[in-house]
Amino acid sequence: MIGGGIETGEEPTNTIRREVLEETNYLINNNDKLEYIRKYNIRDKSMMTEVYFSKAHFPGFDKLSDSMR
Repeated sequence: MIGGGIETGEEPTNTIRREVLEETNYLINNNDKLEYIRKYNIRDKSMMTEVYFSKAHFPGFDKLSDSMR
């Protein structure tokens, strides 16, 4: 799982693209079918955190997931 913080004024899908590039050196393109799934708000007494979930199809992932069955 890849994760990271959203920059001020940054759209969540742009954050996903940036974080994937930073952590894997892979540039998500339109063929990867990047899709926003859901945003969760997690709250406790002193703070609130937003967590965004997205998915994309990465080349070669189907071979990796098949080998892990």
